[in-house]
Amino acid sequence: VNIWVPPYGNDPLEYMTVARLITGKMALSGVYPPIDTSVTAGFFCPWTHPPGFVLLMSWAQLLQGDFYNAGAIKFIDTYFLAAGAFVVFVFAGGALNFRGIIAATLYILTPLLLTQAFEHHIDISRIGLWTGAFLAVTAWARDPRPLPSIALGILFGLGWFLHSIGLIALPIFLVLAVIVGQGTVRSRLAGIAIVFASTVATVL
Repeated sequence: VNIWVPPYGNDPLEYMTVARLITGKMALSGVYPPIDTSVTAGFFCPWTHPPGFVLLMSWAQLLQGDFYNAGAIKFIDTYFLAAGAFVVFVFAGGALNFRGIIAATLYILTPLLLTQAFEHHIDISRIGLWTGAFLAVTAWARDPRPLPSIALGILFGLGWFLHSIGLIALPIFLVLAVIVGQGTVRSRLAGIAIVFASTVATVL
């Protein structure tokens, strides 16, 4: 159903406008953030977010071959909503019991998530990545080796690259790492450092 709902929220329409400018110019320079009105045809929006979400929209426009219709852009939030629900489903036990089905259903039917998804907002993609990242912390805490730490950092970094509020995921992760972390103090500190470095490297 979400695919047939046209974008109508203020923020999604702004993001799509900037994505169309990026696609048209095939560059971020001068277009993002959209503050140079001589380049953006009068459109002004001093965002502080990294360009991850509008780049997703721009890539969708390139895949569909035009930037005049929302088209493939409407699949972005649908994908992240489904992916978040799938992660919750697996974490809660999957098909082995009803907990996975119930948890995934409750996730999808959360009113705010549904509203944001139908309006094609940026938050669904960020929440989807955070859901995967924070659920993965429990597995990472048992064995904070370099490769899992890098993977976890990439998830946090992608969430930050989509939305500037992703920055607060790092202090939340730090608290969780201290509370649920296992292994030696040295291994935990090394794992935390790798997660932080990987997160920053992903954003940059």
